[in-house]
Amino acid sequence: MEPDPSIWELLATFLFMGITAIVTMSLIVFPIIGVGIWTVSRVRRRRDGGR
Repeated sequence: MEPDPSIWELLATFLFMGITAIVTMSLIVFPIIGVGIWTVSRVRRRRDGGR
């Protein structure tokens, strides 16, 4: 059996996973939200007569 990981290994793992989650959010989720907001504004502008 392998020995239990040290506190530093656990902290490094959590830090790495946190950074991975932030990068995923910024590269995938935020652009999708931005495109959704942009699309809604275009549809509303077209429906209002191009103000």
